[in-house]
Amino acid sequence: WKLRSGTGSTPAKAIQLAPLVVKGRLVGVLELAFLREPDARLQETIDELIALLANHLEILRRTLLLEQQAIYQTKSIEESV
Repeated sequence: WKLRSGTGSTPAKAIQLAPLVVKGRLVGVLELAFLREPDARLQETIDELIALLANHLEILRRTLLLEQQAIYQTKSIEESV
């Protein structure tokens, strides 16, 4: 793997695939590439961020579901009038 930016590219020293799980349900997978191996402190921070990201994705999923239900109900009401 190579990390690329506007200033160039360099090989990744470490790659991590992190499942995003909420209440035992997979909501996504995060791929991370590092310029150096993460130390214990960085890994702890990454783990915390992964948990937060998983929760945010679940909130977004639920919000979209509620919006879709509201649209469906609105269409049903309009069709019955």
